[in-house]
Amino acid sequence: MKRFLLFITAMVLGMLHPLTTSAARSAANPQKAEAQAPSFYAVTAAPTVGISKFTADSDPLSLTEVFSDNEIGYITERVVAAYGNGKLFFYQPRINNYNEVWKLRFVSYKLDGDTWSFDNAVELAPSYYFPHFLNYDPQTSTLYGLKNTMNGCEVYVVDQQTGDQTLVRTLPSLYNMVVTDAYGVTYATDYDGMLYNINLATGETKQIGATGIYSDDIMVGIVDPVTGRLYQNLSKSGNYTLYELSKTTGEATKVGAFPAGTNVRGLAPVAATTPGVTQQAPDACTDINVEYDVPGATSAIIRATAPTMSFDKVTPLTGKVSVKFYVDEEEAPFRTVDNVSAGQTVNVGYEFNTSGIHKIKVVAANSVGEGPARTISTYAGYDTPKAPNNISLSIAADGNYNLTWEAPTEGINGGAVNKNQLTYVITQYPEGKEVGQTKKLAFNGTVTSHSFSDYYFGVKAVVNGKTGEEGLSNHATHGDFADIPYYDDFSNTDTHGTYTIVNTRDDATWEFKNSNIGGMAAIYDGSQCNNVADDYLILPPMNISKGTEYTITFKVASAFNQDYGNNLDLLLVKSNTDPANGKTKIGSFDNIPDYTEGLSEKTFTYTATEDGTAFFAFFCRSAAKRKVTLYDIQILGSNFENAPADVENLEAVAGEMGEHTVAISFVAPTKDAKGNALTDNLTIKVFRDNEKTPVKTFTSIQPGESCNFTDNTVGAGRHTYTVITVNKKGASEGAYTTAFVGQGVPSAPTNFKITEDDDAFILSWTEPTTSSDGHYIDFSKLTYAIYYQYGLMENPQLLDGEVSGSELRVPKAMFDDYASAHQILITFIIMAQTEGGISPIQMNDVLYGKAYTLPFNESFEGGFTSTEPWGIVEVSEKYVSCWTMITGTSSKKPMDVYPQDDDNGMAMFYQNSEDAYEARLISPQVDITGVNNPYLSFYVYHYNSASATDNTIQIELQYDKTYDYVAIGEPINVFGESGWEEHRIDFSNAKDKKFRVAFHATADKQAPIFIDNMTVDGGTETAISSLSDSDSSVKTLDGAILINADNAKYSVCNAAGATVAAGTVTGQKAVRLAPGLYIVHVAGKTVKCTVK
Repeated sequence: MKRFLLFITAMVLGMLHPLTTSAARSAANPQKAEAQAPSFYAVTAAPTVGISKFTADSDPLSLTEVFSDNEIGYITERVVAAYGNGKLFFYQPRINNYNEVWKLRFVSYKLDGDTWSFDNAVELAPSYYFPHFLNYDPQTSTLYGLKNTMNGCEVYVVDQQTGDQTLVRTLPSLYNMVVTDAYGVTYATDYDGMLYNINLATGETKQIGATGIYSDDIMVGIVDPVTGRLYQNLSKSGNYTLYELSKTTGEATKVGAFPAGTNVRGLAPVAATTPGVTQQAPDACTDINVEYDVPGATSAIIRATAPTMSFDKVTPLTGKVSVKFYVDEEEAPFRTVDNVSAGQTVNVGYEFNTSGIHKIKVVAANSVGEGPARTISTYAGYDTPKAPNNISLSIAADGNYNLTWEAPTEGINGGAVNKNQLTYVITQYPEGKEVGQTKKLAFNGTVTSHSFSDYYFGVKAVVNGKTGEEGLSNHATHGDFADIPYYDDFSNTDTHGTYTIVNTRDDATWEFKNSNIGGMAAIYDGSQCNNVADDYLILPPMNISKGTEYTITFKVASAFNQDYGNNLDLLLVKSNTDPANGKTKIGSFDNIPDYTEGLSEKTFTYTATEDGTAFFAFFCRSAAKRKVTLYDIQILGSNFENAPADVENLEAVAGEMGEHTVAISFVAPTKDAKGNALTDNLTIKVFRDNEKTPVKTFTSIQPGESCNFTDNTVGAGRHTYTVITVNKKGASEGAYTTAFVGQGVPSAPTNFKITEDDDAFILSWTEPTTSSDGHYIDFSKLTYAIYYQYGLMENPQLLDGEVSGSELRVPKAMFDDYASAHQILITFIIMAQTEGGISPIQMNDVLYGKAYTLPFNESFEGGFTSTEPWGIVEVSEKYVSCWTMITGTSSKKPMDVYPQDDDNGMAMFYQNSEDAYEARLISPQVDITGVNNPYLSFYVYHYNSASATDNTIQIELQYDKTYDYVAIGEPINVFGESGWEEHRIDFSNAKDKKFRVAFHATADKQAPIFIDNMTVDGGTETAISSLSDSDSSVKTLDGAILINADNAKYSVCNAAGATVAAGTVTGQKAVRLAPGLYIVHVAGKTVKCTVK
């Protein structure tokens, strides 16, 4: 073994980050499917471009191409296809070298029997605003497009002929797969691998459970129409693997990996039939609807039209059918209407027993069997209102505003709304504060803040305790000026309306949009313009003070491969409508580097020469066909003399029991920085940590007014809150306070032990009951991360990152492949964990594998060990790392000592930091079963400068499947006449046992201990006279013996039983000896020799 030590330092463990979950591990052990495996079509962009067929029954999966797209060329690595009603739909963007969409198509392919062909392609206006993926609902024949944005997942209804999109709602969370089964039930996964049920019509979500797999990519999924089983294609690092997801628990089970290099862009079913339906049974009923007696009633008439065709859609339906009506999850129909003719409409009455969403399922049946079910949802009783319509806002110069709207006409679930009882709640944005309620269709008020803001209002209807959707008005700006300090990264679209864009030539100009680099930005895109740029992006008005220095910082980049010709000026202008008149240049940035070199940050300063309102502006003067992207504008002022004083009585109180909230409270100042009384209203901004955007802004605050709010978006850890007060004369320096949020860091688990049975190692520990930092911990939710390391592993491997309780069984089988050829020392590491962090580590190790038989020898040749595994156990509390292997010429030696057996290697215990220290050097396991007279022989270097009492070696044994150390014999004192001396320890008490030998060293500071040439051996016979003195493996020479063996260990003992030579022989080895009687152990044989 060339690497001596398996001990894991705390520094290495500091880089560990437990991620694997129990669910992910179970996914690696799939259960065999009982039902016949389904077959699917896979849309592939590599290595073949087209559509292939496969059966979900092997790992890896086996694909057969059935359609090549090489000639048509619409299938690329950027498409994500969805199947519906015999067609595959997808959007195909084409991206140029500047990462811009220069072409966009909506494409469909169709399936006729088992033959695929091109269907349709529609050219759309090039844009990034197309769905990230699609989903088809077979119940409603609706094609949905889904696009993840900063505001959530936008859901669009997509026209299946034109690709036109209509936004229907925005889901609050982001998803990377959405699929709907034959009965209209929709399943979705998020980027953390959680499976949900989603109602795309209402936005309602229900969590099912963790899949155990996750990806940052969009993933395609499918529900097999025959078996109803849900599948997801995991995309990770360019590899694709098919998993089956449990509809009840979410757990993922691996089906098989797609062949290496396969790029899967969509899935479609091969068998698109409904389970249990024969071809001559009736087709599905149509025109299913529910008509309530009056709006808001729970009694209704349910109608359905019988089919005119058989399920095969070829044979006209003859004879009479029965139409069965089901409600919700009832197994039996509540009404069956017999003797219904093909195409006949059937009406039945029904009284729903509760208000809310109900499912109506209708099935037609004849003598052959039942046809496919069709299900619709309906809402009985009064529904939660949708958002009001046509909300209109206007703000007068004095701040008085007028808000009007139209009442909602239906509920969010398509039900009726009690229009006569509606109350409207009005919320003012961007502050997000409720400003009033009314039963009318209009509301008036006043915005009183001096801050220049882009205002808009939300209106939502409330009735019978149900709060409806909020509708938003148009935007309107008002206010004197924007506050300094000022920051905008453009991510909040509410700020976009506060800017003024002046397009001098009415050609290319500034706009706000998502950039190629990432995130929202202000972009001048003149890439298609032949004119030199001359356009202004003007910030909102700001009140500047004479003599104050303002620092303006921003980030900017050019388009790809445009590292020259992009030029930008920073200006101060007096008018946002005529910026060229009276402008002052603050600074210029010419030849802006392209974005491949990263964003360039630029800082300019400006000292105001007069008081008043002015506008900072960016003037783009780039060459023709250039593009500039602007990010992160920040403006700071340095003069606080005339600004308000800081707030008083500032407090930040974290939520109890680890809750992720912080309650902030303070009192607005009553004086300015000079002590003068404040009279005007104030704006107060609360910032968290180093964030440049406030978590809360208070407007129209009177001096001395008490303010409070709760930060509900804060994460775990210690946070600093800075509160800045602003008025027309400037901003305060800032008051700050801190709060610790969430749970603390646990103390380390204790009593970490390893026991074992025939099948497993059993790890056990005592759970901590305190935190290491004094903060709250919910110990009922404490988990543990456990790692292991053995052999030549460079770093510990995660065994389980989410262990609960105080015990874990670890199957021995997971180590069998390595242990079958090597005896291994497995080190287990445990740490307790909360959201606050991980505890200090605890470690223990266990030996596994076949023990060494006699003779066992280790001479540390060349400063390494030839047997494995050796280990170190620290006895003292500190980790000093005293035991090491060294060569005879090593510079680490504190004294001039050379190996006892001249093989340039020995073991040394040495430390120079502690007054006294103890540690064990532990051998591999040795088996002395059936051996008589077992013993240990090893050499110690003695020297007379050592302490006469304090520097010792104690031999200890650690027996098989135990973890205690048993002292054998007395401690050996290092003090003595300088030189190597052999020490022989009788192991008779350990006869017929397996054990590890521990060299327990105790030494003072700077007092080394050297050992070398250790052997465990014994005799199988009691009398030397009974040994053979003739064997082909050993020959006696003059003054030596010649040993013949193939890679075998040997040892030579004198008549007194002391080992005089040992090692490994490959071929032949001559061992020089003084005349006398010797016993040679080699290759399982024991031979007596007499050397002359």
